Amino acid sequence: MASAHKCVNWPDLRAEYVSDQSTTIHSLANKFGVKPKTVEWHSLHEGWMNERKAHAEKVREKLGDQTASSAADALAAIHRQHLTATKELREMIAHKLKVRNSDGQVVVRSDVSVGDLARVASAYAQLLESDRIALGADELPVNHPRDPYSDLSDEQLYAKVAAMLERHPVKSVQ
Repeated sequence: MASAHKCVNWPDLRAEYVSDQSTTIHSLANKFGVKPKTVEWHSLHEGWMNERKAHAEKVREKLGDQTASSAADALAAIHRQHLTATKELREMIAHKLKVRNSDGQVVVRSDVSVGDLARVASAYAQLLESDRIALGADELPVNHPRDPYSDLSDEQLYAKVAAMLERHPVKSVQ
């Protein structure tokens, strides 16, 4: 008795083996009604294993690119939020310190003390450093001038600011 020869779509069988890492020779043989040895023979002689490895690597690369892109997008969103928040803080500080006088000029409020100005200067320095980090500039450039006031105590800084204000008085609103 002659057995009926089953027509197998070998390109489909190969594509399934190459694209699905969980597929085995035996599962494909059962699915397509072919002997496992026949599927194995095609696999070996047609290089399915190398195609499978190349396909898996391509998928990993694509997923890695998507993951990196997603991470970059998330980081950019965080940076935008951070920069917006520091801008709002600057505006709040400026609003508390400055007013317009009768001539329309922006001047320091009369009730702002030297200590307030020193604290604001320190806050601005921290905001600037925070912005630099958010933008990816972790360290100051090599040729960036060093802050001459960073090593001063609060009292020394207040004295320095007071001396500057004596030499260059700030107009204030009464």
